Amino acid sequence: MSRLIWIMMLAGLLVPIGCEQKPADRTPGKVTSEDVRRDADKAAPTEAERFQEAKEESPKKPEARSTDRTPGKVTSEDVRRDAGKAVETVSEYSQQVRDVFQKKLENQINELDGKIIQLRAKGRKLNDKAKADWDQKIAELEVKLDAARAKLAKLGQSSADAWDDAQRGAESAYDDLDKAFRDASKEF
Repeated sequence: MSRLIWIMMLAGLLVPIGCEQKPADRTPGKVTSEDVRRDADKAAPTEAERFQEAKEESPKKPEARSTDRTPGKVTSEDVRRDAGKAVETVSEYSQQVRDVFQKKLENQINELDGKIIQLRAKGRKLNDKAKADWDQKIAELEVKLDAARAKLAKLGQSSADAWDDAQRGAESAYDDLDKAFRDASKEF
């Protein structure tokens, strides 16, 4: 009889083992819904779950540093850093635009200065009456040239707030010089 009890106990242990579904009949690499249910508890928390956990924590918790921040979460530190970068970028861009404009205007003024020198040389061949009128026109051109250079210098020293006014003043001075030069060139 004891032998029968031992056989029944052993059979009782072996029956559940034999009924268990074995992973050997699964296709390798294929994930089943059973695998998902079994492993769901072991999965890392989702972004939404992490956000909910952070929300439930104490509101007096110090802000996360950029080194330990949760991916996808933007902190006020991130905003301050990025805003600072944006300000620097805008400032650098504005300075580049100013430098390009100044260089362009300087080149235009220097080009007109060279043309004025050529006009002055041509005027030396004129007779007395025409030469006096011509010298007066050249003197006017030189006054406008000096005004344009002064506006260009003021433009280089202007603050960001005064830039627009200084730019308009420099452009206006150049336009006056250019118009006076074209008028003088027509007469010769």
